[in-house]
Amino acid sequence: MRFAIRLAVISLALGVCAPIVATRALAQGHVNCCNRCQLPVPRCCCVAGPKVTYQPVVETQYTQRQVLQERDQVATEYRAEPVQETVPATVVENVTVDEGGYQTVWVPRLISKPVARTVYQTRTSYRSVPYQVTRRVQEYAWQTVPTQTVRYVPTTDSAVAARYAPYGAPAVSAVPVAPGLASNQSALGLAPDPRFSMSSAPVYTPQVSSNYSRYEEYQPVGGGYGNPGVAGGPSLS
Repeated sequence: MRFAIRLAVISLALGVCAPIVATRALAQGHVNCCNRCQLPVPRCCCVAGPKVTYQPVVETQYTQRQVLQERDQVATEYRAEPVQETVPATVVENVTVDEGGYQTVWVPRLISKPVARTVYQTRTSYRSVPYQVTRRVQEYAWQTVPTQTVRYVPTTDSAVAARYAPYGAPAVSAVPVAPGLASNQSALGLAPDPRFSMSSAPVYTPQVSSNYSRYEEYQPVGGGYGNPGVAGGPSLS
């Protein structure tokens, strides 16, 4: 009785633990397998999709904006400058003159008469003198301001390789090719189409020009020296 109970307990434990162990073993065995064909990676023939990466693209945009700036402006102004100058002037003064005469004795005759004489006077005049001044003038102007923005564009690996590949370099595909692809195709019963094989391709041979003339087959009939006769058909000999 004890043996039967023990056997039942062991069977129950094995029935519970066996699926868990099998699932873990199956998961560990398919870690390196393809999720689509369930084959190991060296034997997998599935085509992997291109990997999408985001490449930064810098764009420069130019905008016009109004700014306040200062500049130097040269202006000409005039100022009054005093000048001392000497000018001639005529002054009339009354001078007493004795116009008397001799009448046995000198008889004086005093009269007053105007006499003009020239004197020099000093006066102050003003003249305009130009001079230049520099002032800071504020004005509004339009200025071009560059603005750079960075945006990320989704790009596949093949496009990135083609962009950065040097000129004349072979194109690199983003789709991995398994090393045993040819053997797998023969194992799966796949064969190349004979229509696209190199042996069935037509061979083009260029024509070579020759000195053969089509009139050489015709011979004269009944002709001799000086009598060529009539041209006949091609020679049957």
